[in-house]
Amino acid sequence: NPLSKATLTMMSKTQNLFLPIFVILIFFIVNKGTLTSSSSSQLGSGGPANTQGPWFECMSMIGSDCASFIRKQTNGNVKINFLHVSKDGIYESKGAAGKDPNHVFIYINEKNVVQETPARGG
Repeated sequence: NPLSKATLTMMSKTQNLFLPIFVILIFFIVNKGTLTSSSSSQLGSGGPANTQGPWFECMSMIGSDCASFIRKQTNGNVKINFLHVSKDGIYESKGAAGKDPNHVFIYINEKNVVQETPARGG
């Protein structure tokens, strides 16, 4: 029965193509048709600059990379301070500058990795 063998072979090939197409389709639905990844947004490409914060893109970045990213987003119009978070999760004090909307505090751990989403005024 050669016809059914050919039909089965064709069906098998069609099924092999269906899964990758289905995965790509689901990806586009979930991401609303965009192909921008978080790493490209970290580099400041695609979309308007976030001049006001908070800067969620900084989470898990190295502190200096986060500072560069924020400076680029704000055209350098903020004062950036690094504060350390101890291994016990104790935060260093911001002092009076904590209320200043032109200050951005970047909380980093002992490995200089950002621990809290930076925002204006602390």
